[in-house]
Amino acid sequence: MSKKKLLILFILSSFELPSSFSATNLNVDTYIIEGSCDISAPAEIRFIPKAAIDFVDKRTADLKELVITVSNCRGSSLIRSPSIMVTGNLLAGSNDIFAEASSVAKNVGVGIREGNGFNLKNFYVPGNMVSSFDKYTHVGAPGSKMKEGQYTYTLGFVNNGKTPTIGKMTAKLIFEFKYK
Repeated sequence: MSKKKLLILFILSSFELPSSFSATNLNVDTYIIEGSCDISAPAEIRFIPKAAIDFVDKRTADLKELVITVSNCRGSSLIRSPSIMVTGNLLAGSNDIFAEASSVAKNVGVGIREGNGFNLKNFYVPGNMVSSFDKYTHVGAPGSKMKEGQYTYTLGFVNNGKTPTIGKMTAKLIFEFKYK
């Protein structure tokens, strides 16, 4: 091949030829998260209707057991503790009695404690109740995965130390898997 032909081939090969292919960019992002679990519970619990006199010598008029099921747990936190966080609207002036402000009955609501085995006289104990100050329940060891299964609570129909008024009481509770 002559030098002239090589020079022409070299010149032609240095030009970019148009392509029939197209290109696109793809951005990929995700998050690193702590573990998670699914929580299920009954949609509704009803207390037996009570008279105001039922609260006279005790703060609790009725008890109901609640069982929460934890399933499909994935991952864990490196240093924080798995737990079930309980929140909801509180009775005015209380940090541990749950009731909606729209409730017609006043001075009553729902108290919550982990576990069972309580009676009407020993259920409501300030400092031992789920509260706005202590909303994390069934707390696991730091860095551990939440154990799947059933977790028991006791709900109490309680008053705030004042005479209850007649009407319907409603409380909405939220049980959520969280790391503490």
